[in-house]
This record gives sequence, C-alpha cells and structure tokens, in this order.
Amino acid sequence: MQITTPHPESKYGLPVFVDFRGNAMPTSEGVKQLRILLDMTAADLAAACNVSVGEVYNWQSEVSRRPPSSAALNVMRDLLDGQH
Repeated sequence: MQITTPHPESKYGLPVFVDFRGNAMPTSEGVKQLRILLDMTAADLAAACNVSVGEVYNWQSEVSRRPPSSAALNVMRDLLDGQH
C-alpha cells in the first residue's frame, strides 16, 4: 500500500491511496487499511494528523463528503514511508 500523486486517479495533485497491485483505493478503505497496517487507533492517527478523532472516523465513512486534506495525506504517506 502507498499514498502517491503520480497515479491516473490523482486529481489536482492530491495524493491517492494505492493498493499493493497499483489500483487506486477509495479513501475510506485506504484510511482503514493504513490504520490496520500501522496498528494505529483512530486517536493515534488523529494525533499524528492534528485532527479530531471524529474527523478520522469521517474519512473512514463511505459517505464522507470531506476527504483528508493534502497535509493529512502527506502525514499518512510519511507514516507509511517510516514503516519500511
């Protein structure tokens, strides 16, 4: 899994979640998988991204209309990069 901008699904330069096969993932699924992969609680991720726990739950919702900011996505990308 990665979070990247050089992908056909990236719009306006915003990073997207990409699975191990290179396919773009819905943001809600990407956030869930990121938390599982990094063994993080919603509170852990919220603290790292400087947002509320409710915001993290909002990102994980399939009906969320407000995706993570580019700053939050960059933090998540850095967290993923740090695990390797």
